[in-house]
Amino acid sequence: GTFHGATAAANGFCSGDMGMVMYMEGFQWAFKGESSCINLFLSSWTLNTRGKFFVGMVGVVLLGISTEGISRLRHDLSKKAQGSHPDEHFKYTLMQTGLHGLHAFTGYMLMLATMTFAWEMMLSVILGLMIGHYNFGGNTATSSNPCCAFLEDESDSPGPSLEPLLPRNEESTPVL
Repeated sequence: GTFHGATAAANGFCSGDMGMVMYMEGFQWAFKGESSCINLFLSSWTLNTRGKFFVGMVGVVLLGISTEGISRLRHDLSKKAQGSHPDEHFKYTLMQTGLHGLHAFTGYMLMLATMTFAWEMMLSVILGLMIGHYNFGGNTATSSNPCCAFLEDESDSPGPSLEPLLPRNEESTPVL
């Protein structure tokens, strides 16, 4: 049979021999078997069977769990670095820098999995992050969002206050 004018895979799961990086029509359910085959991360990773797609989903869940684990490691290293000897502090800074890069990498890989526009991949990302958040202590972890992580206080030290920048009413309380 054919889907969208292309030849379906031999197993009827998806159409197209080369695969594509995202569904151009927006989010779709890949397991319905009516969509083009997608590539996960690399052109050689074409998810053209239900089995391959399921393995891709499991890999994305594991990537989400790992992302939250890295977040916890960053948090723990930040705590250890506080008050450490300058030589140790430099070592912790290097480790934190490496983990920051790894954290950004895994976060962007999860974003790319979501951008396949397959609902199954999106749900795998969310499930992996939820499991990781639960397993690694949740509220003590650092954001996997590389764009805004600088806004978080990883060291638990008091940061600059925005209070002087906020307009005040007559009672001298911040206006929100």
